[in-house]
Amino acid sequence: MTTSKLLYICPCPICEQGLLRPRICTSDSNPPESVAAVLCDECDAVWSTPSLHERILTKNEGEPACPRCKKSLWGPQTHWATLEEIYLLGWYNHIQVAVMETSDGD
Repeated sequence: MTTSKLLYICPCPICEQGLLRPRICTSDSNPPESVAAVLCDECDAVWSTPSLHERILTKNEGEPACPRCKKSLWGPQTHWATLEEIYLLGWYNHIQVAVMETSDGD
């Protein structure tokens, strides 16, 4: 068995199926800038902060966009936030941790 940690804020209030998770987008600027968004891992709804006061609507709901660069939050310039990134964002108090166990194929 292998364990990993899934970092999330809460269940999605839109689809009630997915989890809202912090997603990091790193721009192509020099030096690179990173911006965080809250993304539902099921329906792709996006918020700008973990307080969920401001939902970001995109033209194509199936293709969630970074609030700053407008590129896809599923693109190669993005990743799920690490615990360290969450701490640096000041979002730590909003985060819940689920421990996931996966079989090693044995």
